[in-house]
This record gives sequence, structure tokens and C-alpha cells, in this order.
Amino acid sequence: MTFTSTKSVNSISIDTAVSAGNLKIGETKTLHGLFEVGEFNNYYKLTLESKGILEVHLACTYPNVDFQVLDKNRNFVGGSCEGGISKESLTRVINAGDLYIWVYCIAGAVANYSLTLKASEVKEVANSSSRFVKYKLKDLEFSEILD
Repeated sequence: MTFTSTKSVNSISIDTAVSAGNLKIGETKTLHGLFEVGEFNNYYKLTLESKGILEVHLACTYPNVDFQVLDKNRNFVGGSCEGGISKESLTRVINAGDLYIWVYCIAGAVANYSLTLKASEVKEVANSSSRFVKYKLKDLEFSEILD
């Protein structure tokens, strides 16, 4: 399940974000994190070097850890909030630039997690119009409305 954020992203302290470095097309990175009792938020800054399909996968020992992806202006890009599920994921076509991954724990419990980030090439499908573009990744098809 993906969702639209109801949290105030303007209150997010992205200034404390840990650098996840650059992610190039074809690369995969796995980050490991820990929530101690009373800790609720971890932030990662990621630079996507070119437009691509970003996959974010979260696996956790506690089922109430979720994530959101924000652009450099703290605008909500996507996220996952699966109640009671210990594995969550998101796949989006993302433009090049800085992103923030906000991993948060709902109940403040002790939890270990791994966050896997993967960038894949965007392949345009031939029958695209000038206002609407379709992309294909394996058997998944994505679409984007152009500005």
C-alpha cells in the first residue's frame, strides 16, 4: 500500500540526515539502522545521479517502522505505511537530484532495519504522447504526466 502523507513534512529535521551518498543507475545500496527505545526518526540523504526508477525496500524486526521519500524541498514523493508488516517497498520514477528517506518508528520500540535503495534505467515505451510517457521495468509499467 502506498499513501499520501498526513504528517507535516515541514517539521522534519532533514538537517540531521546521514549521507547515503550517490546512487547511479544500476547500483543498489543497503543501509542498516537501529531504533532504541524512545527513538522515532532516522533520516538519510541520497543523491540520484540521473533520472531513473528508484526502488526503496524496508525490512525490519518490528512491524511498525515505515518510510517516506521526500525531495530536496521536503515535498512528499512517496512512502509506505503497512500496519503490522515488517517488509515494505516503493517504486517510483524520480528525477535526478537530492532526496531524503525518512524512516520512522510508530511506537518507539527497539527495532533493527535494513533499507535497500536501487536505481534502474528508465526505458520509454514507443507509443508515448508528448504529455504522457510510459516506462517499463521488467513486467511493471509506470506512467508519468509531463509538465
